Amino acid sequence: MPHISPDDQQLMRLSLGGQWQRPIRLLLPITVIFICLICMQTIFHNVGGGSNLSTKMSGQSQQIPTMQQSVNLHETERQILQKLSQQHQLSIKNSDKDLEKEVPGLMQRKLPAPKPGNIRMAAMQLAPYFAQKQRNQQMFDKLIRAAADLGAQVVLMPEAGICGLSDPENEVVYTTTNPDFGFFSVRDVAEELHGPTVTHYATLAKELTIYLVVTLIEMKDTQFYSTAVLLDPHGQIALVSRKGAMQKETDAKWITLKKETPEVCQTSFGKVGLLIGLDAVEQLPLLKEKGAKIILHTAAFYGKQTKAYLEITYPKLMKEYGLCGILCNWAASVNMQTLWQGYGLSRSWDTQGKVLASQSDSRGNSLLISDIRTGE
Repeated sequence: MPHISPDDQQLMRLSLGGQWQRPIRLLLPITVIFICLICMQTIFHNVGGGSNLSTKMSGQSQQIPTMQQSVNLHETERQILQKLSQQHQLSIKNSDKDLEKEVPGLMQRKLPAPKPGNIRMAAMQLAPYFAQKQRNQQMFDKLIRAAADLGAQVVLMPEAGICGLSDPENEVVYTTTNPDFGFFSVRDVAEELHGPTVTHYATLAKELTIYLVVTLIEMKDTQFYSTAVLLDPHGQIALVSRKGAMQKETDAKWITLKKETPEVCQTSFGKVGLLIGLDAVEQLPLLKEKGAKIILHTAAFYGKQTKAYLEITYPKLMKEYGLCGILCNWAASVNMQTLWQGYGLSRSWDTQGKVLASQSDSRGNSLLISDIRTGE
């Protein structure tokens, strides 16, 4: 019997509810049994055996979208992943937060090489464990290897991925003062730029010969920054960006905002700019002036403005400045009871502000893979 998720069971109940509530006083018992058998056969045909669950749940056609797809990695759905491997925009979603079971199977899959002039990028839309750096590192290591195995040449973490930017479910944030209820000492997770996290991922980037955006809370003198580091395929630091626009709900008690002008760096696929959180409005024009062609954006958004920011404001800015790129946001845990607005919605854009690939705001970890034309 094929696996049927709770959402699919709910969908079945909704689709059948109206039928069973009608009076059937005139039907003989044998007729009722016959109808039940027909209905059950139809349900299992639609839900099991290689059907695309995500497509059916969203009300779309059964054809595989060319721009984005979300796949639950159950054993009964491996054939879907094989079909999706023919596409150049792919989103792979799992239901297991620690990725222990899903990643080994995922790492055995292959995608066609990007077309000439395209660069394959991957956004790891994950729910970091708050203040648990070692556990997060193990989780990211596996998914980075999976992304590289699928041909990704650029891989991004969400903002402060190695330690988590906050704990929204329990309403805990970092602080530089003595921690009290609802606070956690930022000193316990912060590290220097050339500390263990960057050192570890420099080795991994070199091993996999990829560009890797690593995110952490950086301690510099007595100040603390939300920092993103772009590592090149040689394991060298190519670019460093520190957050410049405060997100009060998560940052107010600990962060120092950067004052310097954003920098760009030359890569094998063009000049790149690196953004964090809500920095796009102020920094995109500055990056354009410096010759940036591609934007790598890492975020851990919090607030109801996120959806409008990503679906309206951001595409207009990308089109206005003729930039393409990818944004990696954090996720909400599948086990989280109290949700907040701002998670999910990782996506990529072309120079016209058109969305190339996107992930939903549903809970759970996912890997968004997108081939972006850079012209280099």
